[in-house]
Amino acid sequence: MQDFLNIQKLLDSLEEIVMVVDTDYRIIVANKRLAEMVGMPLKDVLDKYCYEISHNRNSTCVNNCPLQEVFKNGIYQKVTHIHTFWDGTERYEEIAFTPIKDKDGQVIQVVEIIRDMTESKKIEKQLIHSEKLACMGEIAANLSHEINNPLGIISGFVQRVLSKIKQDDEIYEEIKIVEQECLRCNRIVRDLLNFARPGHLQKNICDLRDVISSTIPLLGYKLKERKVHVLENFGEAPLYIKIDLNQFQQVLVNIFLNALHAMPEGGNLYIGLKLNDDSGKKKIELLIQDEGSGISPVYIDKIFDPFFSTKAEEGTGLGLSLAKRIIEAHGGKIFAKSELGKGTTIIIHLPVIEMD
Repeated sequence: MQDFLNIQKLLDSLEEIVMVVDTDYRIIVANKRLAEMVGMPLKDVLDKYCYEISHNRNSTCVNNCPLQEVFKNGIYQKVTHIHTFWDGTERYEEIAFTPIKDKDGQVIQVVEIIRDMTESKKIEKQLIHSEKLACMGEIAANLSHEINNPLGIISGFVQRVLSKIKQDDEIYEEIKIVEQECLRCNRIVRDLLNFARPGHLQKNICDLRDVISSTIPLLGYKLKERKVHVLENFGEAPLYIKIDLNQFQQVLVNIFLNALHAMPEGGNLYIGLKLNDDSGKKKIELLIQDEGSGISPVYIDKIFDPFFSTKAEEGTGLGLSLAKRIIEAHGGKIFAKSELGKGTTIIIHLPVIEMD
């Protein structure tokens, strides 16, 4: 009995999750790290099925279960995968499966040692992302120099041609298209440069209600042209935040333009502000909701990725990526919800500054 207690004490001292599973997939030995992971007392974990504890299933996993393979082939396996828990949460795990065999060579138990790699994977992704941005910064700087110069020359000649022909000339509209495409190329290069090398934040304390109210008129003509009506619900109390005004207005303009693009036939653009108290931590929630065509569930998780766009030829695919970058630089979070045919909602959470 003392030997068992010593072994259990040793297992409980490990950072890794340890459990021993028999041929019926019952957990016959486990350490407290497993109990902590699933939020149950250790005594309630023992004698439960592994698939019941980890996945809230009532039968064995059907596909790609390494444990089944180890019982079948008797060969040690080590895998890294994304583990989805019964509540929908995910984490990266490195799992070693070691077979325990009887004197006849039959596998009677398997020892699982599970290491949580979520934070390591997160850091790895951040490093890869930083390397990509550094590389993109160099490319963007070179592109800005190499492309903007010839574009400036082309634009100059286009303006010269336009000044010498009448609007009813048959080639006038074609030259205007060339002018518009030059401007679009300039915008792509500018967006790429801004995304790759964001400027230093110059933060000041502002009332977010005033920031939004001063940004909406910048799109006055487009709102009128698209027959889009802005509905505001900001509340009566000031909502102070420390932001870089220019960069934050850039975020708002990008989101508003996306909403306008989604409503070619017009509609309402709802902008709401409120103060949330989440687990004792106050934050501002900004909602920007359109009545547009919505975004397919296939694409909703990609809209903040660089160069992803649903606007075909019109978009650079950097607007929302840059918005996400700026929001995160302000200590906030941005995400989206959408339903096809019913519109899209952009949700932004920001830290609030409490004034005396």
